[in-house]
Amino acid sequence: MTTSSLTNDQIEFYSANGYLGVDSVITPQEISELRRDTDEFIEKSRQVTESDDCFDLEPGHTPDAPRLRRIKLAANQHPAYNALLHTKPILDIVAQLNGNGIRTNGHKLNMKSAEFGSPVEWHQDFAFNPHTNDDLLAVGIPFDDMTEEPVTFAASGRTSTPSSPANRTSGSSSTAETLRLNGPQT
Repeated sequence: MTTSSLTNDQIEFYSANGYLGVDSVITPQEISELRRDTDEFIEKSRQVTESDDCFDLEPGHTPDAPRLRRIKLAANQHPAYNALLHTKPILDIVAQLNGNGIRTNGHKLNMKSAEFGSPVEWHQDFAFNPHTNDDLLAVGIPFDDMTEEPVTFAASGRTSTPSSPANRTSGSSSTAETLRLNGPQT
């Protein structure tokens, strides 16, 4: 892992918009290792016929054509994901944005294959979070480069018009080494 410190401009952008992309927090070698570990889970999913405590399967999943939607509680399933969840550069960035009292409230590894994948429509997670603390943010780490079509990541920021083109971040500038941070919807 690399060390990461945000600039004042990045912190101000996050405060104003509710999201931020940070490049080069995770090295290409680390991403390659995480991809390899993820490929092992895809292989293991061939032996599963319905979603379970580890795997959330897409419709049409078979041993010959595995269609894995998500690895549930990924940090509990493999030490590499657990290490990523607790890595210092990521936690340092989160602390710069929200302070040092960091707690984890769920973790998963979502899969978005080019050939298949159930859409995840625009939604708000904030309604399902405990409302005793609104200093929340989500950390997203793409393991693969993303392209502009289709839009693979959208952040609504601090607005009531989530579909506005100004609030959509296309994958054109998002590489596998980009850390995505989303704050609560206000």
